[in-house]
Amino acid sequence: MRNSVLNGPTVSPGHTPSLSLVISAVLMAFGIALILHARYRDVGWIVASCVATIALAHWLPALGVTQASPFATAFGIGLVTTLAARYLRIPQAVVLVPGLLVLVPGSLSYESLLYVFQADTTDALSLGARALLSAILIVAGFLTSQLLMPPLRHGVSA
Repeated sequence: MRNSVLNGPTVSPGHTPSLSLVISAVLMAFGIALILHARYRDVGWIVASCVATIALAHWLPALGVTQASPFATAFGIGLVTTLAARYLRIPQAVVLVPGLLVLVPGSLSYESLLYVFQADTTDALSLGARALLSAILIVAGFLTSQLLMPPLRHGVSA
C-alpha cells in the first residue's frame, strides 16, 4: 500500500540513547557557533539554545504532540529567547538563530529529493509536503511567541 500525501513515510532516527543525544547536541552547538562566528561569551548561550531545542523536538513527539511538534518547539524557543533578551540582557539573535538552525527541516527536503530521483513520486510529494508544513509551523510558532511576549524596544521602559 502506498503512502498518501498527508500520512507519508516518517523519517525516524530510531531509539537514541539520551547520552548520545546530549553529546551530539553539544557538538552541533559548537559547530553552529563556529559557522556563525560567535563571540566566546555567547557560546554557552548557543549550546543552551541547541540543547533545549533538540530536547523539545525530541520529547514533544514522545508526549503525543507529533504533528504540532515544530510549532510547539518554535513557540517554546521563541518565548525563552524573549525572556533571555529581556531579563538576561543578551541579544535575541544569540538564542534564536541557533534554535532556528536546529529546527529547519532540511533532512525531510533531502529525503524528498532522494525519492524524486528514485522515481517514487508519492513518497517524494509526501515528504515535500511535510517539509513545507514543518517550515510553516516553525515560522508560525516563532511569530506567535513574539505576539504573546513582544521583545522590549530600545529606549522604551516597560
